[in-house]
Order: sequence, then structure tokens, then C-alpha cells
Amino acid sequence: MSVLPLVPEPCCSGDPPRTRCAGRLAARLIVAVIPLVLLFAGCGSPPTTAATKGPPSITASPNPVPAGTGKGTSKITWTTGNGKLGQVYVSGDGKPEKLFATGSDGSQDAPWIRAGVTHEFRLYAGQEHKEVLASVSVTQRKD
Repeated sequence: MSVLPLVPEPCCSGDPPRTRCAGRLAARLIVAVIPLVLLFAGCGSPPTTAATKGPPSITASPNPVPAGTGKGTSKITWTTGNGKLGQVYVSGDGKPEKLFATGSDGSQDAPWIRAGVTHEFRLYAGQEHKEVLASVSVTQRKD
């Protein structure tokens, strides 16, 4: 590979000086940069989870929540698997669902898990609240 100087050459007398010199400098910069771009194009970290397609999922940790006095906390983590918007709804013991979280993926604490109540978390596709992508039931151990 040859290295070209980045200093502009004197312009020809018949050409507009600034245009000709600027064009030559730009061409030399492009020729100098392209090999570097190609060299490092494959380097870097692997794709992130958000860019990687996979199956939709929703998990709770810990599950079951350890026994204790009062309410416990479980972290709910979800992904639609395709980067598209999803919504997580929750219901306790069959009561009407309530919106818990929105996003293609993420995690959020549920700090109100109680013993004797089964909390059902459902991940829905989009905002239509029709297609369930995944679900998880969360409970708290009794003493």
C-alpha cells in the first residue's frame, strides 16, 4: 500500500485553484481512510442483545420471592425478541390486568409480591393487548 502525502499539490494554472486543490485533498483523504475503515470493520464487541433476534421471554428473579415479613421484591425482565414494542401487564389472583411496563426489552422491580397471591406477568406484542408473547407467575414463599 502506498502512502500519499496529504499536502495539496500546486494547482494547474487553467483550473480554479481552490476547487482543484480541494478536490485533490479530498481524494487523498478518502484513499488514506478507506483501508483503515476496512481494517477495523470487523473489530469491536459482539452485537448487543437488543440487536440479536431471539424468542420473546419474560422472567422473574427471585421466583419464588423468599419468605419474610410483609411484601417481597422480584425483578421482572423481558424482551420481545425482535426489537419491537411490547407491554407487560400484571394481575394478582385473577384480578383485571394492569399495565406494569412498556418497551421492547427491559427490567423493573415489582416490590409488592405477597405470600398467598399468585402474580401473573404477561408480555404482549405492541400496544393492542391481544397477542401474549410470554408469561411468568411469581409467588412469595410462606413462612
